Amino acid sequence: MLLASLRSLARSLLEVLRTRLELLSLDLEAARLRLLSMLLLGALAFLGFALGLVVAAFWLVAAWWDTPHRLLVMGLLTGFFLGGGLLALLLLAWRARRGPRIFAATLEELRQDRDALGGGR
Repeated sequence: MLLASLRSLARSLLEVLRTRLELLSLDLEAARLRLLSMLLLGALAFLGFALGLVVAAFWLVAAWWDTPHRLLVMGLLTGFFLGGGLLALLLLAWRARRGPRIFAATLEELRQDRDALGGGR
């Protein structure tokens, strides 16, 4: 009787461990997919904006080339590009901090398991 109870307890513990490991793998996969999608979208956005800004800059410099304001136009474009780059960097940092915590679901399940076993604070 005691041996059967111990076997049943061991099977239950192994099943809980297997479930938690599956949840952990799902959390890892979700984090990986989120990171890949952010990298792809960021690369596409960078490429599109970079090409558009380069063409626009050439157009503006060509339009103002025969005037005394050409250095002003080139300085304003430089400031615009540097400001846009800084803004993009700040937005990227904000987005990275704002994302869901990795393993949040796994940690919550483990916390609930601890509380159910009477180990909560």
